[in-house]
Amino acid sequence: MKLLLPVLILLLASCGQITGPKDQLWHKDHTVFAINKLEPRSDFFAFENIKLAKGNHRSSSTRFLDLNGDWKFRWVKDPKKRPKNFYQLELNDSDWDDIQVPGNWEVNDFGRPIYLDERYPFTTTWPDAPDDYNPVGTYRKAFEVSPDWDKSDIILHFAGAKNAMYVYLNGEFVGYSQGSKTPAEFDVSDQVKEGENVLAIQMFRWSDASYVESQDMLRLSGIEREVYLYSRPKLHFKDVDFVADFDAETQSCKLDYGFWLTEEFSENQDTVLFELWDGKKLEYSDPIRCGGSENWIGISSTQQFDNLKPWSAESPKLYQAQFTLRPGHSDQEIVR
Repeated sequence: MKLLLPVLILLLASCGQITGPKDQLWHKDHTVFAINKLEPRSDFFAFENIKLAKGNHRSSSTRFLDLNGDWKFRWVKDPKKRPKNFYQLELNDSDWDDIQVPGNWEVNDFGRPIYLDERYPFTTTWPDAPDDYNPVGTYRKAFEVSPDWDKSDIILHFAGAKNAMYVYLNGEFVGYSQGSKTPAEFDVSDQVKEGENVLAIQMFRWSDASYVESQDMLRLSGIEREVYLYSRPKLHFKDVDFVADFDAETQSCKLDYGFWLTEEFSENQDTVLFELWDGKKLEYSDPIRCGGSENWIGISSTQQFDNLKPWSAESPKLYQAQFTLRPGHSDQEIVR
């Protein structure tokens, strides 16, 4: 089987010299789409045991921290009036407004929605972003993480934010993201600390990406989808992949499946167990041996089924696929 490798987002050079958006305005540079964003992957969550995975509620996992809810918020029409020191820990934001995340600015009475079908909501030309009227929303959120996360990678996840987003944690630059309708993830392991942490975000309504994101739609802004933190062990799945090919004539299904793992592995024989479930009924189980003396990243397999039912609008049949990683040096199970 030929696996479809994840698309790689361009990771730019180190931003250690950058202290704030006042130094670089990447939303006006069409050569910059993302900084420090992790590679995109399929949508899954890693539970710490099988019982929690069966329940499939992330909020029940000790690896999950919900950041939705009330955030401090400051909105300006003119980008020149945006707070430049928004990421500083000593900033007093007590007089800022409150906003619900996720939520659009315009729905919360910050600016107005715009509907257009054949032209842009601004008069500049590509690749310039507006300088006069280009609303900027600045967010701040305080949180604490579990002490149990100190030996894990800590990932910050935005499911969707529109449009150009500068991200800081505890006064340090984390990354930059465009691409409003796709998730953005950042590794914040080095920025997270014990006790209170402060996440600060500054977002421009329009950027050079607005030219390619223009559609016949209602134009809204802000953190539109959920925000959360999650922890993951050093040894973990980077991605999983499924391709199902159903033959209506023979009523058979060919399922190609695969996974990518981190290059941190044990010399013991680690095992990945792939299982396919029909509700409570186990349809298929495939233990795959991994490990050895060389680094490994991806493994794929193909299985033919003669009794699986296809999905349709009238009969929306769904199956649950599950990967379990059993490291050879311990009894720990990491369920995806």
